[in-house]
Amino acid sequence: MKVYLDNCCYNRLLDDRSYSRIYYERNSVMLILELAENGEFDLVGSEMLVREIEDTQNTYRKSILQMMYGLCKDEIQVNEAILYRAEEIRHNSNIKYKDSIHLACAEAAGVEVLYQ
Repeated sequence: MKVYLDNCCYNRLLDDRSYSRIYYERNSVMLILELAENGEFDLVGSEMLVREIEDTQNTYRKSILQMMYGLCKDEIQVNEAILYRAEEIRHNSNIKYKDSIHLACAEAAGVEVLYQ
């Protein structure tokens, strides 16, 4: 099985855990990463995720995000077809720009599960 996590999921591990919703979401992401590390499924990344991680200003946060991204078994490159598909998605929904690219990348990779 292939799973794609968007940038928000990776960042959730570093968010303030004093809010119960964030606490539970963080634990869920930790479990997903642990299962990926144990080979239960393949974690898929993308050039879009790499770009978002690189844009992270906090160097500590960036290093943690890069370490987690290292669990990805495959990386989808953003190409013309993906950008075209992302535009179609935005045209037919209210999905934001970056999220539409994540969705198009996940679709191109043939993932079964997408967490945003």
